Amino acid sequence: MVFLSCNENKKNNSVENEDSQVLAISSEFNKEVEYGDSIGYLDAQRTFHFTSETIKKEVEIEYENIVHNQGFTVDFEDFVFVEASDNNGYYMLSASGLDASGTTVNTARVVTLNAERMVFMNYEEPTITCSGCRRGCNPGKDGDGDGMCSDCKISGSNCTKTETL
Repeated sequence: MVFLSCNENKKNNSVENEDSQVLAISSEFNKEVEYGDSIGYLDAQRTFHFTSETIKKEVEIEYENIVHNQGFTVDFEDFVFVEASDNNGYYMLSASGLDASGTTVNTARVVTLNAERMVFMNYEEPTITCSGCRRGCNPGKDGDGDGMCSDCKISGSNCTKTETL
C-alpha cells in the first residue's frame, strides 16, 4: 500500500520543483517506511532524470562513498535506470566507473517508482557492487530477490559482488 503526499508549489509547476514524499507500509514487516523526497523521474519515453543537479550530486557522493568503503576510488557521473522487467521485478539506479587502479566498478541500488513516474531511493534494500570485469558483471536481483552480478563476458576474468546496507 502506498500513500502519496504533494506540496503544491505555485511558483513553478514543473516536475523538478515538486516536493513529493512517499510513505509505504511494508506488509512483510508490518511497519511504516519513509522513502523521502523524490530523487528523479521518468519522462514519457521512460528516460530517467534527476530532479535537480543538487540531488544528482548527492546521489553521486553517496554511491562514491559506498565504493570508497570497499576500497575503490571512483567518480560516478552517469546513472542508468534499470527497468523492473529487465531485473526480476526490481527497479534499480545503476552507475559504472573505473577505479583509480583501472578496475571497473558497477554499483546499483533498488529504487521505487510511483504512479506519477517519480523515483525514490529504497534504503531498506542493500546496494550491490560488482567489480573486476569491464564487460558484464552488472549488479541486479535474481528471481529470489537476492543481489547478484551478471556473468563476466571476458574469459579468465573474475566478477566480485559486494552488498552494503
